[in-house]
Amino acid sequence: MRKILERREYTGCIVNFKTFTNSIWDKKKRDNPLENHSVFYDTHEAIIPADIFEKV
Repeated sequence: MRKILERREYTGCIVNFKTFTNSIWDKKKRDNPLENHSVFYDTHEAIIPADIFEKV
């Protein structure tokens, strides 16, 4: 249950660019800072309301 409440995708939006690699030969994925994520809101039906997600 905790994983569901921590992921923004369950609020009805899509989040892109969460990870990156330094080059095409580098296989290690690194986390991207939150300000570099692209979020597209209301793309599908929400499982968790946005107000509950913000509280968590």
